[in-house]
Parts: sequence; C-alpha cells; structure tokens
Amino acid sequence: VDKQRWLTEYFATYVVGHSMEPSIPSGSLCLFKLYRGGSRQNKIFLISARGPLDPDTQESFVLKKYKRITQVAEDENREYVVIQLISENKNYSPITLTSKNENEINVIAVFIEIIE
Repeated sequence: VDKQRWLTEYFATYVVGHSMEPSIPSGSLCLFKLYRGGSRQNKIFLISARGPLDPDTQESFVLKKYKRITQVAEDENREYVVIQLISENKNYSPITLTSKNENEINVIAVFIEIIE
C-alpha cells in the first residue's frame, strides 16, 4: 500500500452520538476516505454544512446514510435535488436537504470501517 496515498486520502476520528447505532456505536474510532466523486447513493458519509445541520445536536457535521430522493434520468436537468440523510437509529428523523446543485452538498468523506 502506498503510504503517501494513505496519508493524504484517509483519516480516523471518533464518532459521537447515537444516530448511527447499532452499526456505529457512539465513541467508535472510525476510518474514513476523503470523497473524490462517484456514486453517493446509500453510502455512509461524513457531511458538513455552514450552519447547524443536525437538528438534534445542532452540529455542523453529521455521519449519515446518503439517499437521493429526486430521480434523474441521464438526459434530464439536474438543477434541483432533494437528499435525505438517514440515521440507522430509528429514533432519529431523516434530515432533508434541497439544493439547486447536488455538488453544493459538502460531502467530506466516506465511512470505511470501525477501527475500535
């Protein structure tokens, strides 16, 4: 494995909160890979916003499963999208985001695995 690639593309951080339990328990040290593009549908991402994104914690960063609600065919206009950020824990409501451009949603990194 290329050590330089690991140092520039991967990072680990502790996850705090119960919204992704039982799959990702609060306090878990998790490995992430910086998001560089590709399909987002049904993957777990670290996502940020300029203001509070999570209504429960008032934090600007969330770890959620990404689900695009707006269906778009290859030849359609992609100017307006609706995204839901879904918690694994059913006690947490989905966060619904609307955007004129899906690239405006700041996806930081994709969840790889729990380290400890």
